[in-house]
Amino acid sequence: MLSFLHGSDFHLSASFAHSSLREIAIKRRNDIWRSVESLFELAKMKEVDFIFLTGDLFNEEYFTLSEMKRLVDLFNLIPEINIIITPGNHDPYRQDSLWTVVKMPDHVFLFKNERIEKLEFPKADIYGIAFENQHFKKENLLDNLLLNEEKTNILAIHGDVYDRDSPYLSIDRKELKKYPFDYIALGHIHKPAAADSRTMYPGSIEPLDFGEKGAHGVIYGEIEDGVLRTERISLSKSVFLEHVFTIDNSFNYYELEGELSEIKKNYSNKVYLRLILEGSLSKEYEIDMESLKEQLGGFFEYIEIIDNISQEYDVEKIYELNRSNLIGLFIDEIKMRKEDPASKIALQVGLEALIEHGEK
Repeated sequence: MLSFLHGSDFHLSASFAHSSLREIAIKRRNDIWRSVESLFELAKMKEVDFIFLTGDLFNEEYFTLSEMKRLVDLFNLIPEINIIITPGNHDPYRQDSLWTVVKMPDHVFLFKNERIEKLEFPKADIYGIAFENQHFKKENLLDNLLLNEEKTNILAIHGDVYDRDSPYLSIDRKELKKYPFDYIALGHIHKPAAADSRTMYPGSIEPLDFGEKGAHGVIYGEIEDGVLRTERISLSKSVFLEHVFTIDNSFNYYELEGELSEIKKNYSNKVYLRLILEGSLSKEYEIDMESLKEQLGGFFEYIEIIDNISQEYDVEKIYELNRSNLIGLFIDEIKMRKEDPASKIALQVGLEALIEHGEK
């Protein structure tokens, strides 16, 4: 039997510069390191034969020499396990890259070229390709390989099987189907996914933002007598969630607090929450969003609030106070029209103009 762990897209030293999380970037970078460390602990515990790391392990523009040394120190914790690496678009293999600065241990194998290569082991033949630059396109990717079908054959590659126009190594699934690989280890897509029963993305090991919701981690696999069995194992220290809460004039803060408290109970790891507030409130009722965020922050590692609440005038109340003036006449006129969305908008816009003019 051959056993393995498959991880990808760590993005160590991600800057989060263009993320809403940039204020807590250091905390997020530390979480990524903790998740990566968990991968190596799991590999040692399960005594796997291989670890496949399919690219974007770090962001080369921010990754430092000391961090590269730290990554190699992790590799050295498990000298008995073969580590196979296919550099991707964020950590390409070049002669001036950090891959070449620190000496790799003997049990770590990097693919170094933008052409298919093979590594031979007693239990398997491993095929792979490396990015040498940030963009990479290639036709006939596998160059008419001849596989030794008496052995286990595995392909490890960083690329995109979903976008035929991707500049990050578009992979033709029809081409993959021509070859009897026992497992195809992919990287690049951050959402855990499976193109088919043998072609899999583990996703990013730690979710990076609200576009990467749900559990993240690695794939554990076993191949025995040509039969593949896989299992997804969550390693992430954090989970990103979105929750929609509908508000009206009867808004009760404690109902919202109770609802969010119940959500938190379902997770043992750190929860990063995007709370989306929808519904409508009268113009007289205004919620202090900064204060609300501060009050709810104790439940979660991080919370951001998206205010999609529409504010409208309380027409009936305004009408009772303005029956005999221009505002009352305007409301009467609108009410005589056909009730439709356009009339509702006209009523709110008109009231805003009349009330503001009156205030001035």
